[in-house]
Amino acid sequence: METILTRPLNIIIFFFLLEVLSISAQTILINPEWEFFDDFEGTRDYSFWDGNGVSLNYGVNRLGTDSKVLEMIYIPNSEGHGDSWSEYDFNLGINAVQVEVSFKMFTPSNYVPIEYNHKFFYLFSGNYGNSIANIVINSEAWGNGSVALPSINPGVDQYNYGHSWNTDQIPIYEAGSGEWSTYQIFLELATDSMDYGFYEIYKDGELLVATYVPNLNNWGWSGNINPNFNGNELIKYATSTINNGGNFIDQGTLLGWANGDPDGGFLVDTKFLIDDLRVRANSIHGVVLLTNDETFNSTISITPNPASNIFTIDLKDKILEKAIIYNQLGQQVKEIITNEVDISNLSNGIYVVKIISQSGKIAAKIIIKL
Repeated sequence: METILTRPLNIIIFFFLLEVLSISAQTILINPEWEFFDDFEGTRDYSFWDGNGVSLNYGVNRLGTDSKVLEMIYIPNSEGHGDSWSEYDFNLGINAVQVEVSFKMFTPSNYVPIEYNHKFFYLFSGNYGNSIANIVINSEAWGNGSVALPSINPGVDQYNYGHSWNTDQIPIYEAGSGEWSTYQIFLELATDSMDYGFYEIYKDGELLVATYVPNLNNWGWSGNINPNFNGNELIKYATSTINNGGNFIDQGTLLGWANGDPDGGFLVDTKFLIDDLRVRANSIHGVVLLTNDETFNSTISITPNPASNIFTIDLKDKILEKAIIYNQLGQQVKEIITNEVDISNLSNGIYVVKIISQSGKIAAKIIIKL
């Protein structure tokens, strides 16, 4: 395992995997302020991991290979009422407003989705629990026949917003999988009380669900504070400071409780394997948006970001041919041929800018806050 702490950045660089232009391009931090990595090959780092976890084995041999993994075991009815529990808690070395979590996970061939909810991850500050924490960002896998669907489930200022789903119903787990997949989670918290954050979950490069997807429903959503459901306004700015928390993330869990309630839980020992866990985080906001071409990366930037009325595309020694802006539905809203871009007529939100020069094409996410 490895923990990296670098100097704070005034500009946070994002990296996007972009062969296909889409608002769903994965968001990845480059040169983060804080970073942790664990391949489970060496000694456990207890500055990150909180104790020895629940129903798991650290650094076990992966069958048929020389590598080691984290084994997380769900034992039928281990907690009573059909419930099972395997969880590993961790601590970030930073009060983060931007967090990226990625890992490889093996879903066993004997996996069968449980009837109710099975926690996938949990990021928070203050107390544990959506209705008692300062801020919570988490997702749970809900059984739906032969697959499990991931939810969006935030909580802010001791208020649980409940679960929302992508009605496209892209599964996070499938019965009888027996396969490895790569999962990636990205979270950005609100900058102030007038702003909203967002988060997204990917599996093998495919967007499963995000607060900004147009097909996010309000199933299980509790809207007493805001009766007009809007996924883009779920991640509010947290103002409470219970238990030294605030509008930041400093703790998390990997997997968690599986609710059988009482006859729909795991029926046999179900072992998930985790490898190559990486957590990256920043304590400040601000972005420059780049592509996966390292040569191109070093010669282009977009500032400011977030932007209000105007942003500038800096291609250094390259010539801009044109730039096209797309909204969250993938609709083109503006095309320009100048490096200075007037966006005063666009609404607040997350957009994708496709930049075309003589050296190639890239796409970048930009946040507009008027």
